[in-house]
Amino acid sequence: MKRQKNKIGIRVGLYKSKTNNKGEHPLMIFITTRSRRKIIASGFYLKPNDWNEKMKSIRHGCGTSTKMELNSYFSK
Repeated sequence: MKRQKNKIGIRVGLYKSKTNNKGEHPLMIFITTRSRRKIIASGFYLKPNDWNEKMKSIRHGCGTSTKMELNSYFSK
């Protein structure tokens, strides 16, 4: 029996089952390996209108402060 290489899948998305008082959803990092899933909170919240589900990214019309915070967070 051949052993499969360890494949790791990483994606970013909104966790739509949770909503804060402002109607925003947390932006989460989903990591999958060996049929196990780990969900990590990024600490950022977005409104559903600011998230492009097809492209899995923040829409261009979103507030610039959110984009600047995310860029500075991930560029460290």
